[in-house]
Amino acid sequence: MVESCAKQDMPFDIRAVECLTNCKSGCSVALSGPGKWGYVYGNLDTGMIDDLCELGRRYAGTNDGIVPWRERPESLRRNVIARIPPLD
Repeated sequence: MVESCAKQDMPFDIRAVECLTNCKSGCSVALSGPGKWGYVYGNLDTGMIDDLCELGRRYAGTNDGIVPWRERPESLRRNVIARIPPLD
């Protein structure tokens, strides 16, 4: 999945990590940024790659990390595992 978004010249960094300790929710992705709310999305599959890239673009374009529910790709709206407050 990482390679697909990386090829699209995204306005954010993509980092592969070994584990998010979210085993019961399958493949997972975390979004975070300085001064922004962070999110963990789970139950993902390779058919969601384009939607994940779109969500990443929308997230990167916010000041606070909050992408309104209706502006998230439909395939991901119900996949939020956690919302994490800004740490700084």
